[in-house]
Amino acid sequence: MGPNIRRALNAIGGTAGIAVSSFVLALLLLKAVSPEQFGIFSFMQVIVGLGVGVSNAIFGSPLLVAVNRDEKQVEGVFESFFRMNLVVCVLAGVVQVFVVTAFGEALLTGVLFALSAFFQWLRWFGRSYLNTIHKHNSVVISDVIFSSTVLVGAGVLYSINQVSITSFAGLQAMAAAFALLGLGWDHFQRVVSSIYSATFQPFLSGFKLHGRHALVGVVTTEATTNAHAYLVTILMGPAAFAPLAAALLFFRPIPIVIMSLTQVERPRLAQMLRDGMVNEIAASMKTFRIAVFSIWTFNIFLVFVFVKWFFDMVVAVELQTTMTFAIVFWALIMGLRCVRAPASAILQANGDFKPLAQLTVIASVVSLPLVYLMLTYHGAVWSLAGIVAGEMVAVILILRLASKMQASLK
Repeated sequence: MGPNIRRALNAIGGTAGIAVSSFVLALLLLKAVSPEQFGIFSFMQVIVGLGVGVSNAIFGSPLLVAVNRDEKQVEGVFESFFRMNLVVCVLAGVVQVFVVTAFGEALLTGVLFALSAFFQWLRWFGRSYLNTIHKHNSVVISDVIFSSTVLVGAGVLYSINQVSITSFAGLQAMAAAFALLGLGWDHFQRVVSSIYSATFQPFLSGFKLHGRHALVGVVTTEATTNAHAYLVTILMGPAAFAPLAAALLFFRPIPIVIMSLTQVERPRLAQMLRDGMVNEIAASMKTFRIAVFSIWTFNIFLVFVFVKWFFDMVVAVELQTTMTFAIVFWALIMGLRCVRAPASAILQANGDFKPLAQLTVIASVVSLPLVYLMLTYHGAVWSLAGIVAGEMVAVILILRLASKMQASLK
């Protein structure tokens, strides 16, 4: 087995457990709580996903370039990024409390969601840091701790009839905290030392050079990929979002695998681009493409099996038609994301955050109005058609840019 394939399997193996545990949580909630509460829980997972994207943009991406592309590294760069990440995680966690309570949930529920988000975002940057310095095994250990804690905890809560969005938010917070410790002593030392000794200057320099462009890309990508979640939830309420979120459950492994593979491959691609290793870049990109499309194909097969033989056991009859349409849309959306993921990774590794952000702005300009129009005139599920359109535009533009960049290497 080649090193590229082994590395991809390690990344997929670690995140597969996270995908399974997230699926189990949502599946148990789908049967136990009201559509409105399921919609709230699902919307908060969307917010956590947005936070992960922001973390990648303003922390992971500039740190990647500073460590693997810049020949001269600034002293204290790691501590600076860790300190700013801690500040942002605290502030964003507080916002979670207000969002959850605005939906009518109890303060305790809001606090538990905030803790869950805080620990998950803190852990995600820890994963970025360890992948950047090529300590991938620690990342896998942390992922296993997170998924194992969630699965065991969900089983216990189910057995004592305590399945609720409050208990599951608390479970996610506990799992993320344990998994944070699983990132290792070196990571823990970085976090603690950054509180007392770091300055913000290295982070601010990285943000000015790369992070601000990557952040624009994340925000516009979010508008391209998740506009339906915000518009449906805000305009029609969490209950209307519930069937769309439930359909997305079946494709949960794909975005997690894409993010994890990107974290693993970007540092290596950055080093290979720096050293002009054209053949090695091509091999790494090929492995990336094979990995994401293998996951997509296998995922489609599992969804077919579930819909064919187990749909009636989980999904209420009145929701089955809506969810079937949503599943078809999500299959298309995830396929398109798999197409553009390797190209996006190599562009990020090359530091092309500004041109990449410009392309995602164009895609969002297509996606946002279409989502709103389809939602207004055809209902929540058809808002996903606007996401498909935006993804198609993003795929065409990003592949074209990546092709030009790779052609310039030869």
